[in-house]
Amino acid sequence: MAKYPEFSQWLEQQYIDWQRREGCRKTATEFAAWLGIGNATVNQWLNGDARPRPEFAFKLAKCLGLEVYDRLALPRPDPLLFQLQCNWDKFTDKERATIGKILGQWRRKYKTRPAH
Repeated sequence: MAKYPEFSQWLEQQYIDWQRREGCRKTATEFAAWLGIGNATVNQWLNGDARPRPEFAFKLAKCLGLEVYDRLALPRPDPLLFQLQCNWDKFTDKERATIGKILGQWRRKYKTRPAH
């Protein structure tokens, strides 16, 4: 019997929905590759033998949406910050510098230290 049936059922539905969007049947191995997570790990989740550790939440949410956080009983990140994180590699160096400048101004205004 599955240890984590609720997450397993939800992930199975995400797998089915992904296949529909792709327009054809896909293997669980292909689903795992699309998620960017090892096949054995995703199979454990699909079978309900395990559920993702919190460090997998961001990677899953990039593909499956912020609902992942709800399903794992984790606090959702700020949606705007999440979008920045998901798309950071798409920003130009100039755009990144502008964001950095804004953060620097904010830190000075509120006298906060940079996160490390």
